[in-house]
Amino acid sequence: MDSDIINAGMGKSQRDRIKLIREAIRTLQGSNGNDVPMDLILQTLEKEGLKKEYVEDAVARLKTAGELIETSSRRYRTV
Repeated sequence: MDSDIINAGMGKSQRDRIKLIREAIRTLQGSNGNDVPMDLILQTLEKEGLKKEYVEDAVARLKTAGELIETSSRRYRTV
C-alpha cells in the first residue's frame, strides 16, 4: 500500500503528473499571465506522452482545488 495515497489521497506518480501539467500551463501562459486554451494544453502534454483523458481529468482537479481558473470556455490560467 502506498502511504502517499493514505496521506494525500493520491500516489506520488499521480501528484508528479499533476505538477507537470500545472507547470506546463504556467509556462504556456508566459510572464504576462495570458489564459491558455485547452487545445494547446492537450497538444503540448500529449507530446510529453500524457493521454488526453488524463490531462482533462487533472485540469478538472486543479480547477476544483483552486489552482486553476477557467477564464472562459476551455481557457485556463494558474492562480
